Amino acid sequence: MTVEELIEKLQECDPGAEVLLAHQPNWPLQFQVGGVASGEDIAGETECDEHHDYNCDECAEPVVYLVDGDHPGHPYAPRAAWTVAR
Repeated sequence: MTVEELIEKLQECDPGAEVLLAHQPNWPLQFQVGGVASGEDIAGETECDEHHDYNCDECAEPVVYLVDGDHPGHPYAPRAAWTVAR
């Protein structure tokens, strides 16, 4: 999924709704989204192996990570989240 596709899907949702990350469908857990990290952010913190440089534009991956945060009260996500996912 691209950032553009995610934005399109989120536009269909209530803008005031809390965003939770559900994972491990066989043992469904949920977390709040703690933040976002891009490949460029990571490249700035990591020395690339090929060029031995920080902030290497050639090695920055075009990726965005949604980073987990705390549990929203209880750790379990509904199993149906995987069935109805858009």
